[in-house]
Amino acid sequence: MRLRLSGWERVGVILSALWIVFILSFAVYELHFGSRHMLFIGPVTFESFTIYQDKIEWSRILLGRVVATAVLPIPFFWLVAHGLVHVFRWVSKGFKNDRT
Repeated sequence: MRLRLSGWERVGVILSALWIVFILSFAVYELHFGSRHMLFIGPVTFESFTIYQDKIEWSRILLGRVVATAVLPIPFFWLVAHGLVHVFRWVSKGFKNDRT
């Protein structure tokens, strides 16, 4: 069975995939070129690790944050988009009924 998507749903699928790629790319960028204020790679400490080992350790700890940031907003925005479509159709249907 073939899944049929409208043009806007296809745009949504592409935007969702681009969002995931963007977040994963940003996390990889932070891993290699980190700064003091990082979103996905926790703060660097110099206790018992070298900087490189410490970044790897923190990236494992904050992997859940990367996955949550990449995946959780997608269903939220899909629900909001579908809700807005239904509200728009409901309102426009009301205007069409007023003309008769």
